[in-house]
Amino acid sequence: MSIPQLAGLFTVLPHDYVSALMGLLPQEQAQRVKAILSEREATAKGMMSAEFLMMQKKLSVREALEKIRHSRLEPKSISYIYIVNGDDRTLLGVIDVRELILAADHLTLGEIMVSPVVTAEEDDVHDDLAEMFAKYHYRMLPVVDSHDAILGVINYSDIMKGVETRLKI
Repeated sequence: MSIPQLAGLFTVLPHDYVSALMGLLPQEQAQRVKAILSEREATAKGMMSAEFLMMQKKLSVREALEKIRHSRLEPKSISYIYIVNGDDRTLLGVIDVRELILAADHLTLGEIMVSPVVTAEEDDVHDDLAEMFAKYHYRMLPVVDSHDAILGVINYSDIMKGVETRLKI
């Protein structure tokens, strides 16, 4: 279970249970969950996941599909491929995996990527992220720093489940 999912679960549990469960988590995970639970501190950087696909634009579609097959990522983490510029991880574009599957094998990722990319800033708060997901209907959003280097991704379900829970209460 991801950190944002744990935080979402903890929002519906009684405080005594949350305290007991927090004691069972490793310290780093417990700190991240606490940050998410605190609405004032809930930023994209604290809620993001490091499970995403990132590739360079010179790769062919065939090479990218091979990398995906050997990535060992969970299927829910394979929605988009984020195209970056070398080691500095500057975000250049994005490709929906469904589009990749339909593309000709000889094309490069640079030829089929979409740019510019809708991104979240690392200090965006939960409510801003919920608005972005509601507006664009993406399955995940990349989180970037001030130099547009990709840091991680925010999954739709991790943000919108919390919104749905708050609306029901």
